[in-house]
Formats: sequence, structure tokens, C-alpha cells
Amino acid sequence: SPKRCQPIHWLAGITTFVGVIMILVAHGHYTVDVIIAYWVTTRLWYIYHTMANNVQLK
Repeated sequence: SPKRCQPIHWLAGITTFVGVIMILVAHGHYTVDVIIAYWVTTRLWYIYHTMANNVQLK
């Protein structure tokens, strides 16, 4: 991403963090559920983008 998009990345990260905190504060989910969901989601995102950028798979 270009340097000029860095504030958007920070805003998205902060918004995500606040959203997770709000879910936990509202007792909508158990803490373990949120941590596992975060872990699974980030791993799937990394795997997808790693495979999508792999020249041998194109």
C-alpha cells in the first residue's frame, strides 16, 4: 500500500480493536471465542494472501 494510505490502515486497526473490546464488554461472546476467532481469521488471511502472491500457483 502507498504511504498515503497509512492513516487508513491505522484507522481500520483501531476500529477493529475497539469493536473487539465492545463485543467483550457487552458480554456477547466469551473471551476465548473472540481470541480464537481472531487467530483463525488472521491465519486464513495470511494463508490466502501468501498463496495468491505465489508465482508457482498462478
